[in-house]
Amino acid sequence: MVKANVLAAIHKGVNVVVGSSGLTDDDYDQIHQAALEHKVGVIAAGNFAMTAVLLQRFACEAAKYLSHWEIIDYASDTKKDAPSGTARELAFRLAEVDGLKLRTRLKKQLARKKAGEQLSMEARFTRFVCRVT
Repeated sequence: MVKANVLAAIHKGVNVVVGSSGLTDDDYDQIHQAALEHKVGVIAAGNFAMTAVLLQRFACEAAKYLSHWEIIDYASDTKKDAPSGTARELAFRLAEVDGLKLRTRLKKQLARKKAGEQLSMEARFTRFVCRVT
């Protein structure tokens, strides 16, 4: 529903602010292309909470000096966007700091969840763990 609303606004020439964390990389690619075609601006943030924004900023600063890092995102089995958009966005930003690409790993994990694959007990409690060494 969010993607459809964003695209509808873009097609009408309206600038858009997206605050949903449930969009995929492919969704954002389509939104980006539509925004370019219709010459409108789009601001997308997975989380507008000040603490989340500060967490991301400070984590990226710290990542410059750390040899490795880990993200643990706890969520219930009923959470629709697990790993959370905030965790995915943080992983993406940290990967940019290290010059690594984690999108492929995230896509595979999301695909397994969508396919209904049974998660291990650890995966049920630790929805997203990412290590860079």
